[in-house]
Amino acid sequence: ICKQNNIENLTAGTEAHNSQGVVERVIRTLTTSMRAMMYTAKCSNQMWSHALLHAAYVYNRVPHESLEDNKCPLDKMTGEIPEYGRLRVFGCAAFQSIPTQEWLTKDDEGETSKALSNRMKLTTYVGNDNNGTYKMYSRKDINENPETAEKNKLKVKFDENVTRFGNNIDRIINNPDPEHSDKYVPRQIQEIKHVKNMRMNQIKDISIVRQ
Repeated sequence: ICKQNNIENLTAGTEAHNSQGVVERVIRTLTTSMRAMMYTAKCSNQMWSHALLHAAYVYNRVPHESLEDNKCPLDKMTGEIPEYGRLRVFGCAAFQSIPTQEWLTKDDEGETSKALSNRMKLTTYVGNDNNGTYKMYSRKDINENPETAEKNKLKVKFDENVTRFGNNIDRIINNPDPEHSDKYVPRQIQEIKHVKNMRMNQIKDISIVRQ
């Protein structure tokens, strides 16, 4: 990566120390966001990898005061304008459509019926890939190891006020546990509000252009 970007190897000294400090600060920011997301989602600790990836995804799309014109890292690096419309609250409940060929249920007599079958299944939103495709975690047992997440290409509806396990996110944020009240929760509140505001502003900008 250094070679591709014409970055020379840093030697020991003030420059290297300062660079290390910047990297460590970013890592701390990401891990704090990861912990906040996991806390509000009330998910298993085994979901940390999804939370960390989502924290990095959001971090790269949030405007930074240190960058020119308050650009986000993604825009600064690639010139790509981030799409906020597909961002959701990590760990929120997501109802994913079931393909038609799977619309089968069995009644008491063992006969199958499409008319009474479920049309959607309850999953968990755990982020987006680089193309913006939703990533879902659909296993029922929160203690199972989520090595991979299902990439959703079907219709899906979200309830961003409720986790998949029935916990109310607003209640968790407004009444945090004492040990989390001054650490992770304020960070998550800030990020949830910021992302939602960015989504709404982007929707308004699109509507103005269309008019």
